[in-house]
Amino acid sequence: MEKTFVRVLGSTNWLQTKMNDHSCYTLSDKILIDACPGVIHHLLQMDVDPLKLNTVCFTHMHADHYMGLAPLLLYFRAATGRYDLLTLIGPKKTVKESVLRALHFNTHDAPGDRTDQCGMPTIIEMDDGDAYSAHPDFFIQTRPSDHAVSGLVYRFTHKETGLSASFTGDTRYMLEFKDIFRDSDLLVHEASSGAKPVGPHNEISRHSSVHDAIRVAKESNAKKLMITHINDVLREDALKIAKAELGEKAFMAEPYKVFEF
Repeated sequence: MEKTFVRVLGSTNWLQTKMNDHSCYTLSDKILIDACPGVIHHLLQMDVDPLKLNTVCFTHMHADHYMGLAPLLLYFRAATGRYDLLTLIGPKKTVKESVLRALHFNTHDAPGDRTDQCGMPTIIEMDDGDAYSAHPDFFIQTRPSDHAVSGLVYRFTHKETGLSASFTGDTRYMLEFKDIFRDSDLLVHEASSGAKPVGPHNEISRHSSVHDAIRVAKESNAKKLMITHINDVLREDALKIAKAELGEKAFMAEPYKVFEF
């Protein structure tokens, strides 16, 4: 039976560190979730063929979550001469504009319209509660997040085993998450604020703390909690709190590591 896992390419917040890129993951090396700037380098370093990750799911289109789309497109163009091998999934309000911006970055210095030669990626615009079933290995469900820009949370269910992994992207706490994340085998939840409860600024930025991540994990009865999108200096205190509440069910997303679920 095929193993299901999350591979962490990066897990810091929007401030990169020496050893950690922005939050970015593969799902069983079949789907890419968000695209950090160094995505191609990280995949090659881990002996993962970028061409196998022909489906990308974006939680939202902030730069730290989709800046790696341009190098991903360039890699597909250089290796295959084709963009149309890619399926790009994201929030309805913003994903298409963002994909076109990344394509323009790749083609503005080339004569003519390079997409005439390489084709266009398939762009799937997901709205409130939309699902995607065309992927051969995973059924994909979405709900809106509550962030500074339009965003999605995701639940991926492996078609063969029924095992599921869920991702919040960037968002503040929402009671509605317990439904889409219910009984997830793995919940990957952001905790940008670390051990500190979110402050008044959160009305604008709309992020979570580790307390929010724990709350969502408990309410949804998730079997495991992976804490992510958190700067290195905030990790130790946040993890202590999570382990005090959830024990070994809680752990930190560490770059270049693989976590089975």
